[in-house]
Amino acid sequence: MSCMKCGCRMVTKVGRTQAGAAAAMSHTASLSGDDAIYQALIEETGAVRAYSIDEMFRLAQAFSVLPMPLGDRLGVFTASGGVGTMMADTASDEGLQLPALPSSIADALRKRVAFCSTTNPVDITGQFIADYEGIFDQTLMAAVGSGAFDAIVAFLAAGGLSPVLAPKFLDTFRRLRSAAPQLPLVFTGLMTHEHTLEMQAMGVLVYEEPSYAITTL
Repeated sequence: MSCMKCGCRMVTKVGRTQAGAAAAMSHTASLSGDDAIYQALIEETGAVRAYSIDEMFRLAQAFSVLPMPLGDRLGVFTASGGVGTMMADTASDEGLQLPALPSSIADALRKRVAFCSTTNPVDITGQFIADYEGIFDQTLMAAVGSGAFDAIVAFLAAGGLSPVLAPKFLDTFRRLRSAAPQLPLVFTGLMTHEHTLEMQAMGVLVYEEPSYAITTL
């Protein structure tokens, strides 16, 4: 599968193991071939390999919605320190870097929330509900404008289901996309189907599962 927007390619190859190869041969009456040879060819051509049907569709969706990351510097912004730690583990597993939040942005955030964590992942805490513009909106806009990150992921738990917060999320991400059209932006958390479609139409990917956001990037 090849993306019409950026030309990136995705491959799903069955028969990876001995048992799978035997199953493929019984199904198609042909040999599936040595998986190591296929894997080397996939890597040589710069394609991305999907190992499951779920991953295949997630990657295809990402190729159709997001611009391609220009590097491996990921900015993670979360309303939950625990989830942020899980995302950091996944980022490490996937070889992504988590550079520090620029000091000027970190200082401004600490003035708003003294007990936040300004390391990356950045824990904006649940206080963003009380001061959305000052804590979340301004911090994300500044982070995107800093040029310190090649992709941004924001975990906001169930905030996307709030009739008060959801329109604000949409507005923030619309302005983020306008400010940085080539920067991959991912919202992770709960959101209505209608608002999910609005996000994706503006070029923002939405996942309920935070780890999907990291592995896809």
